[in-house]
Amino acid sequence: MIKIDILNDIHDALLKAQKDGVGFNEFKKGLKATLSDKGWYGKKDIVNPLTGEVRSININSSRLKTIYTTNMQRAYNLSRAKVMMNYTYKTYWLYKSAKLSTSRSSHSKMHNVAIHKDDAWWLINYPPNDYNCKCYVIPISEIEARKYKIMTNPPNIASEQFAYDKRIGVSNNVKTQLSSSLDKLPKNPSYDNLSDEEALNKVYERFNAKKGELLIDKIGDVIRLDDMFFMDKKKNAP
Repeated sequence: MIKIDILNDIHDALLKAQKDGVGFNEFKKGLKATLSDKGWYGKKDIVNPLTGEVRSININSSRLKTIYTTNMQRAYNLSRAKVMMNYTYKTYWLYKSAKLSTSRSSHSKMHNVAIHKDDAWWLINYPPNDYNCKCYVIPISEIEARKYKIMTNPPNIASEQFAYDKRIGVSNNVKTQLSSSLDKLPKNPSYDNLSDEEALNKVYERFNAKKGELLIDKIGDVIRLDDMFFMDKKKNAP
């Protein structure tokens, strides 16, 4: 789903769902139609043209459910954290696991563990801490915290993709400054005078691909290589 316009479609649908209180079925219905029109819904076998490796991807209801649930849970916890930070007398936060049969063992072990709200542990481990994580936090006073297990050096439980401060949003550590990175790449002077069409053809030639083909990039993500991939939407030009 690294294709920019697909990410934008999903992002816009999530924002609308959060703003309007849209349930999953309505969210799925609208997004399924959009993804289907763009050829990104259902199961596909993608062949890596360089290695011949076949990778199966399946964008279906289950995947959309994971996207919806994880993002809604994160939005709820983000809002809740802002409220809890203002509780001056509730200086501890109690970690709560859903304790379901599908709950991760590392999350379940932190159930009913009290940790000071200023502890650096929350910089990484404030829930959600993985996909479909249903953990949450309750603010409590120091007196209440003594009824539970108080920890001052708890183990990290957030998965790699969730190891940032969810209370304030995505940290600078995981933001990619694409523009500055592109400026540092070596340039080929022979390409300077190419027309937009000639430049696009050079890209297809370099990837040994036809327009519209699905490819696997170096980090294993699937992209559709067509003219829209190179469009600057603000300028409506390549």
